[in-house]
Amino acid sequence: MSIPFKQYLRPDGRKTDISIDRSPEIEELARQVVAKGGRFEAEVLTTGHVSFEVVRDGEVRGEVESVAAEICANGPPVHGAVDKLVRDAHEALCMSHEEQEAEEARILDGRRAAEDQRYANALGGLRPEAYGLLGICPKCGSEENGHDVEHCEG
Repeated sequence: MSIPFKQYLRPDGRKTDISIDRSPEIEELARQVVAKGGRFEAEVLTTGHVSFEVVRDGEVRGEVESVAAEICANGPPVHGAVDKLVRDAHEALCMSHEEQEAEEARILDGRRAAEDQRYANALGGLRPEAYGLLGICPKCGSEENGHDVEHCEG
């Protein structure tokens, strides 16, 4: 299944149906978003960028609520933007509060790891506190479980 979008056309906002093919994983997440009432919309802006949005009916009759949105350059960046849009909409509509917190923690851990890697690249080594988190002896670099860091000769 492709991901169905309602595209708004210039100059008068006429609507047409389009679809975007993505990986089976992303398309499955999109199916779940649609099952929860999400609708995918797209519009090419006058700047040449593309605006993607997932909306759903709001609490008040006739109200439309934005769930997730992405803007990107038209062309190759579209696929990454659609993937992010689908993931964000899935998180907002389909994940429990606990699952959302776990996903946010996973992302934060990834950012910390990337920050540690940038630090290591810049200074030629990890921050001292990162060694313990990674289970690496700062003296000798051993990654063995049970390695006695306090008595390590280096």
